[in-house]
Parts: sequence; C-alpha cells; structure tokens
Amino acid sequence: MTARLSIEVTSPEALSVPVSATKVDQGRAWVYVIDNGKARKVEVGLGVSDGRTVQVVRGLSADQMVAVSNVSLLTDGAAVKVTP
Repeated sequence: MTARLSIEVTSPEALSVPVSATKVDQGRAWVYVIDNGKARKVEVGLGVSDGRTVQVVRGLSADQMVAVSNVSLLTDGAAVKVTP
C-alpha cells in the first residue's frame, strides 16, 4: 500500500521569490537586485521550494527589489527598466 502526501512548509520570517528569479551555477545561487536602475548580482542562500517559489534564507532583505523576468539576459551592472 502506498500513499502520496503533500506537506506545506512555511516560515513567517522567510522571504520567497519565484524560482525563475534565481540562478544556480556550480552550487552557488544568486538573484539580481535592482538598485537605482541597475541590476546587481547578489549571492543568496536558498531554502525549500514548492516548484513555483523558493525561500531565500540569507543574502536578501524584504525591502530589496528582485528582477523576476529576463533574468538569464541580465549581467551585473546592466541597466534595467522597472515596470509595474
């Protein structure tokens, strides 16, 4: 007999971002934070993911704006246009 179980794990203190906003290379994860119209690469620590979003457990604060689209095209220092 088998069963399938889904457990939702949340933490009120944890930030989360769309999985698409993160990049992982050689075991290191990062996001691009938008500062004064420029993308800045910031290394982050990732926690649990539900496949759509992932927890950011270090390296990011709640007041920072994170790029969530066209992330694969960004480079550190690239000019970006923020749209609502």
